[in-house]
Amino acid sequence: MNNTYFMKVMVILFVGVKLLLINEKSYKINFNA
Repeated sequence: MNNTYFMKVMVILFVGVKLLLINEKSYKINFNA
């Protein structure tokens, strides 16, 4: 397994989780408003 490939996968997963959390928060705010 290539080290740079592993780093790319980790960054993509991290960004994906961040976007999911942001979307979840905005959905809750819109739902409550």
